[in-house]
Amino acid sequence: MSDDAGVHGTRWTGHRGLDRLRAIEFGVATSGFQSEGGLDGDAEPQTHWSPWQRAGRIERIGAGAGLWTRFPEAARRARLLGVSWLRMGVEWARLCPTGPSLDPAAVEAYADRIVTVRAHGPDVLVTLLHFTHPAWLGADLWLSSDAPRVFTDYALRAVEALNRALVRRGSAPLRRLLTLNEPNMLALASYVAGVFPHGAGSVGDGDPRGFTRAITALDAMLAAHVSAWRGLHALYAREGWGAPDVSTNVNLLDLHTVSKGLFDLLRAPSLGVPVSGLAAHMASLRARYHRDLFDGDRDPRRARFARVLDGALARLAPPARFDRTLAALYEQPHARTAPLDHLAVDVYDPFSAQQLVHGEALVDALAGAPSLRALWSTRWRALRLAEPWEWRCQPETLVRALRALAWPAPTLPIDVDENGMALRRDVGGVAVPRADGVTRPAFLRGYVGALVEACVREELPVRSYVHWTLVDNYELGRWAPRFGLYGLDDAHDAQHAGPWRTTDAAGDDAAETYAALIAAVREAAETGDGAALDRALAGP
Repeated sequence: MSDDAGVHGTRWTGHRGLDRLRAIEFGVATSGFQSEGGLDGDAEPQTHWSPWQRAGRIERIGAGAGLWTRFPEAARRARLLGVSWLRMGVEWARLCPTGPSLDPAAVEAYADRIVTVRAHGPDVLVTLLHFTHPAWLGADLWLSSDAPRVFTDYALRAVEALNRALVRRGSAPLRRLLTLNEPNMLALASYVAGVFPHGAGSVGDGDPRGFTRAITALDAMLAAHVSAWRGLHALYAREGWGAPDVSTNVNLLDLHTVSKGLFDLLRAPSLGVPVSGLAAHMASLRARYHRDLFDGDRDPRRARFARVLDGALARLAPPARFDRTLAALYEQPHARTAPLDHLAVDVYDPFSAQQLVHGEALVDALAGAPSLRALWSTRWRALRLAEPWEWRCQPETLVRALRALAWPAPTLPIDVDENGMALRRDVGGVAVPRADGVTRPAFLRGYVGALVEACVREELPVRSYVHWTLVDNYELGRWAPRFGLYGLDDAHDAQHAGPWRTTDAAGDDAAETYAALIAAVREAAETGDGAALDRALAGP
């Protein structure tokens, strides 16, 4: 663990204010496409990832992690962890396999699974779109002018049908929802990096117009979220289901323009910012975000790199480029209400300089090379995107990230809906230890310790921490990255997922560590005594 991980060693015995920990709810995450199985095979519902699998451009998902047939086991393991929430997806391609109409059998099957989870204790946090849409909508749904309407129609019909099925079973309607998972990463991975399925060219394909397509797609997704948020609130009010708690989760990056800035854009009208003042408003918040995120950072190169790159992005994608989103946001009489009930973020390694292997060397080279010829001779020629198992574990960063999110006032509750650590384990192989030596139990102690720090000492409005993921799954094109608290053995064939282990892919008892941390945080909150929390954070 890096020096930045020292937060988890903080002593909480005798500390006043531990009662603030009552606000934190713990959870564990899965997704539809990545975890369920039963998708993209012969005679199965087809997602827009299916053509790339069949063409051999990415690994086949096969039976996935088998969550579709193992929901009782998932619910049981969630109960053993002691979590309050199981995050799950409802797969659009399963609910609407051949066209816009809902498949009644799929609706009932999802309702059964939600009831099963609730019977074991946790509630469900439902994601309506987690990087996939039905194949019949084509590869480039989010470049279509009709995409916001198409998604909103699906979201409202799916939630209404699920809630009616739940009520028939004597269960409550869904109360916490995410519309779209990581719209920033879906747009960038599709049309900039080119690693998610797409039809139109990406920057990664050598087409510079890919950046424009990424902004077009992101604009469509934000407009879809605004429309779906309003529709869901209207639906719940009409049906007397109370008020839903709806957001979209953003992958937190040090690039404000395509990260926290999306929340700032969605909140701007409710804060009284006119369209004419948006550019200045966003520039001010971008400067504040960088200050909070990098204050006290040990490596000034990270901040230097992010500020330069973010400034360039802000010029290429000013608020005016998000015309569909602005039209939806400033529509009267809705403009006074921000289409967010909380801020939902996914936190991994947020530093753009670290997402490039040798990225810091590039910063130094750009700053100090006397000529282009000298620059060419530097290590920047070896640049490549970091692999998930190379993302750095720096829990102290979480405190600064949450601080940077908690502005401007009034502050919304903050949910960390994904945070996790990858090992590498190729199909048929064994888990490879991380180069930095970090184990999943050490990672969990570090980040839960940082969460406690943010909640108690910083008094930040942290509401939930959801760990990614319950069990190893298909990480969007391949099986090598393993994020699970529980490891997944390789499937014997495409129809049968391998067994779920009781340890993670490296053989560490990560689930026991997480359960002990959750119990210790709750004990500290109730008793005001942090001794057990100190022991749990210190580890063996």
